[in-house]
Amino acid sequence: MCIRDREFHTLVNIPNGKSGMLFGAMIDIIMYGQNASTLNSLEGCWHSYSPPGTPFPGSLLLGTGSEDYPESAFYFNAGPYRADTSGLTVFEQGGSQSRVSFYKLHHQDPIFFRDGFKFEWRNGDVSDPKTGEKCTQLEGELIGSVSVANVSSLVYLYVW
Repeated sequence: MCIRDREFHTLVNIPNGKSGMLFGAMIDIIMYGQNASTLNSLEGCWHSYSPPGTPFPGSLLLGTGSEDYPESAFYFNAGPYRADTSGLTVFEQGGSQSRVSFYKLHHQDPIFFRDGFKFEWRNGDVSDPKTGEKCTQLEGELIGSVSVANVSSLVYLYVW
């Protein structure tokens, strides 16, 4: 799915009335264009909503940057890694295309939901001009130069 700056990629949307557990996710983000090498798309935050109609910013913020969700930091500047619950399998930065591919497993920190669940990532993010906070506003000052991103995801869930 190709998304522009500030747009959301929905990884999963389970309807109301269903309960379950988020077990893990694999995400591949390819950034295109003149701003791809800045990696500013990775400023995007991870939002979860249960029930799915919960207003933004959601019921649980799972990361204040793309690299926070899989337990990394600073735009994945340490490169590929593998751990018990997360890892970065691809890191390519440069020119008009950059790419990150990573996974996160929740067997040690399960995320249970009742009455539905929505999980999404935002391409880049904005900060509140008054407080400087990010991940809490739909509108505000765009953080950096965000590129168009092609996002693919695979989510592992238990639903009952």
